[in-house]
This record gives sequence, structure tokens and C-alpha cells, in this order.
Amino acid sequence: MKITFDQAFEDEVLAKVSPDIFWPNLEVIYKDTKNSGSPEEFAAIDFVRSKLDEYGVQSTIHRYQGFLSYPISGKVEVTSQNGRYIQAKTRAFSANTPPEGVEGEVVYIPGGKDMFTDKETMKTLEATDLRGKIVLTEGGGRQNMIFAQKKGAIGYIHMWPSEEDVIHEGIVTSIWGTPTPEKLSSLLTIPVLSIKNKDGMELIESLKKETVIVRMYSVTDTRWREQHLLEAVIPGKTDEFILVGGHIDSWHQGATDNVTGNTTCLELARVLKSVQPSLIRGVKICWWPGHSTGRYGGSTWYCDNNWLELHKNCIAYVNIDSPGPLGATDYSEVTAVAESRDLESSVIKKVIGVDPVCERPVRAGDQSFWGPGLTSMYMLLSNLPKEKRARVGGSGYGWWWHTEEDTIDKIGKNELVADIKIYLLSVLRMCSLPLIPLNIGKAAAELREFVAGYDRKGEGLFDLSAVYHALDQLDAAIRQFTAKREALPEGAETEPFNRALSAALRSLTTINYTYVGEFEHDPAVPATPLALLADTAKLPKMRGQDDIGFVLTKLVRNRNSVVYHIEKAANHLLAVL
Repeated sequence: MKITFDQAFEDEVLAKVSPDIFWPNLEVIYKDTKNSGSPEEFAAIDFVRSKLDEYGVQSTIHRYQGFLSYPISGKVEVTSQNGRYIQAKTRAFSANTPPEGVEGEVVYIPGGKDMFTDKETMKTLEATDLRGKIVLTEGGGRQNMIFAQKKGAIGYIHMWPSEEDVIHEGIVTSIWGTPTPEKLSSLLTIPVLSIKNKDGMELIESLKKETVIVRMYSVTDTRWREQHLLEAVIPGKTDEFILVGGHIDSWHQGATDNVTGNTTCLELARVLKSVQPSLIRGVKICWWPGHSTGRYGGSTWYCDNNWLELHKNCIAYVNIDSPGPLGATDYSEVTAVAESRDLESSVIKKVIGVDPVCERPVRAGDQSFWGPGLTSMYMLLSNLPKEKRARVGGSGYGWWWHTEEDTIDKIGKNELVADIKIYLLSVLRMCSLPLIPLNIGKAAAELREFVAGYDRKGEGLFDLSAVYHALDQLDAAIRQFTAKREALPEGAETEPFNRALSAALRSLTTINYTYVGEFEHDPAVPATPLALLADTAKLPKMRGQDDIGFVLTKLVRNRNSVVYHIEKAANHLLAVL
């Protein structure tokens, strides 16, 4: 049985997307600032639920306590320059300063421009004496802040790497979701403030001439707050389902981050409910709280409290964040994992007529479901043309991201229609096709590339032959599985094959995207593919050092885990032959 698409049916479903229906919903969700745990956020959730009731979609509001941090105020006083003040904002989970602030000498650390992938700033931090100093840098990654604190810095000032005349809100904890007791020590104990690029450049120019002393002031409100998480359910014919989610809390009114995402989720619920008889697999749609001030606390809570069900029955997670910014017509950085790239590419080609460029997901943005092994689809989708982008992490790279300027005029109605249709068709195909349209062969090939890369860098100092052997076995299983599946006659029972494919992909996802394993959550720092084997690349520089034995011991254990999960994936496929 080949995977084929019913073009007429798809066109009929896509035509149901209606700006006349979704735009009034968007305007209601947009009207207030939605700090997580606030009455305004609860009101937005209640409104969405009322619309779900109207559309005949069953829903539940889960209530729980989340650990959140609200930024209250921040400022920088340049005490060495007659006490002039620089406009600044503190960050969620920044440490509070005493009322008199924290004073120190500024040291400039040239930083990486992308907070989600930057690994260069760390090298400069490591080579600099930071004891008693206040770091000034463009490097906004949490890993840099943590490392600066360990090196003795007493404060951290993040000057934005692009030149927009706004200060972006943000969060500085690397702990994914609510901390567990052993992770509490990872919370920062130094203040972290954000300033504009132009103010940072002025400080850098001053440093060329003189010692610069600043005093930092930071106030945050960090405590437990009640959270409401809305979940909608559209059952299919089987127990399997697709999870769709997007965060409902926002910085300020958050028109493009993430009111458009909330509206998209609601429109998907409406349209998919209308075609429910055609859904083989069901859909669960969630509006996550605790994204901005709880480091993805809502999606993490949902994962933790539904882990067994997700691991058993969920075949993919569609992550909806920042769709539809005005002018966002570039699809050259679409988030996709290896097994979903063909699907996402074909959907985008059908909806807007372009061939997208897909990129591996980064460790950010409610990607909370790699532990239970879910294939993740999207997060970033449409973006502004490259010449119009700022150095930001969402809103199509619009300069207004995470600021008071993320207002309704930044939304493009046509752009939002296109993105809604892309998400809708992706979910529709995943739920309505007899065979799940994911390519496990590409997932296995990607793992082989990573293994080969680490092997080359390791210069033969660690034996990866067992991993190659397991991958060979997996490739053979994939060939047999694919041949058997393609030989199925039309109308044949496909559920065993779908179950086997999903289980195999879950096993590969765990090793490809996590280091801490199935039940914990990796930190919100730049992630390394197939991280369990990444230390292989460090071995050549450790020749002759006693510490190499410790690393080799860890690699042996990690290799065992990798081989186990690859063999497990192969066995899932072979079990249905």
C-alpha cells in the first residue's frame, strides 16, 4: 500500500479555514496582556473554551501550581560616569539585587549572535578573569550566564545583538519546566539585565578609554502560581492521536507571539471537528501556560503528567508558535525532524507553492516531548525575508518580538491564513491517512551521519563498531518493514504497521534529541545531536591525560544506551513481519 493523498478531500478541508470566523476570535484573545497565572490569561483561556463548546469540541481545564518568575524592574547606573542611567529590563528568574544594587567593573565579552545556537561566547568567557566583574556581552544564551556566574561574575548585562530601538523581554533559567530539588542549585544567583544595542556600544567605546563601573538593580517576583492548561480532544477511530500545542501566555499583548498561534489552534479545532468522521487517529490540542515566565512550564507539566499515554499512543507533536507575522513569506527555515521533512515539505508545496528548506529543531519553544519520544513538527514556520530580520527568536524574526510593540498591526491576515492551512493539512494527513506518513529511513540515515562524524573527530580512540552494527540491523529491518507495508492491499489492516513505526521512531527520538533520557528534561541550552556520543570528539585533545579514562567510561555506558535504543527500534519493525 502506497501513501497517497486525496487532493479533492484536502482542498475541501482547507477551504473551511475562514478569516471571517478566526479573526474575531483573534481580536478577543489579543485584547489583554496575558502573564501566566493572571486573571487576563484565565479570561483568554475561558474564552477559547467557550468557542470550543460552541464548535462541539470536548475540553478540560487542568489546574495545577507552577513555579513562575515575573520581571518587575531593572536599571543600570554608570557610576563611573556621574551616575547616568541606562534603560534596562530585568529577566524572568534573574536574581534580585539588594535595594542599593550590585556594583562592579564592566568587562566586555564579544558574544555570539544567536542565543539558541551560540557556543562561541563560552570560549571567551573561559579565557577571561570574571571574578567580581559585571559581564557585558551580546551572548544571550543561558549557558553563558551560568558559566559567567561559576567564573565569579557578579552580574550579567546582555546587550541585544541587533539594533532595534526596543528592549526584549526574556527568561534566564536553563531549567526546563518546574525545577526538581536537585536542579534548584542551577537557578542563577546573579542579576541579569537586558539593554539596547546602542547603549551597549556606548559602554564598549567607554571601555576603550577607561575603567567603567556600573551598578545593577533587579527586581523579580518568583513564586508558585496557579496555572490553567486548556486541553481539547477530538477522538479518532483508534487510540492513537496527534498532539497540537501553542503557548497562550505572552509578553505584553503578544500579537504574533503567540495570539496568532492560539487562534490557529482554535481554528484547527473547529475545522477538524467538522471532519471528525474522516479521522483515523485523534487530535489533542493544548494551550500551554507558563511558557514565558516558567521556561515552558505548561508543556512540561503536561508531558510529566501524561507521559505513559504520550509514549504509548501519541505519534507526533505539532508545535505552533508565532505564525502569520506581517510580511512573513519566507519558508527557508522550517523546523522539521528527519522523519517529518518529506511530509512538511509536501504540505508547504501544496499550500503556498514553494519548496521549503527544513532545519533541525533547537532546544527551545515548548519542545518538551522528546523524552517520551514524540516526532516533533514545526515551531518556526514562516519568517520575514532575511534582509528584514532582527536577531530575535520568534515572530518571524520581527524586531518587535517579546516587546510592547508586538501589536495587532504586526499580523498579516493572508500570511496567517497560509500558516493555518499548513498546520491543518499536516495534522489532517497525520490523522486521516491509513499509513502514517513519516520516513523512518531518513531518521536512521541522520543518526548514521552523526555517528560517522563523531567517529572521524574521535580519531579511532573510542570503538563505535557496535553502533554501526546496530544501524546496519536497523537499515535491514526498515527495508523489510517497508517492503511488507508497501505490499499490503488496499483496505488491509494497517494498525500494526503504524504502531510498529511509531514505537521505533520513539526509540530513535530519545537518543537523537535527549541526553538525560526519557523521564527527565534536558536544559534549555544549545543541544548537540546524538549527545550521548558527543564526547567522542573530545578524545584527541585528551590523549595522555588521566581524565580521559573517566570520559571513556561514560562513553561506554552511553554507547550501550544508543545500541539498545537502535536495536529496540529494529525489533519493533521486525515484530510485524
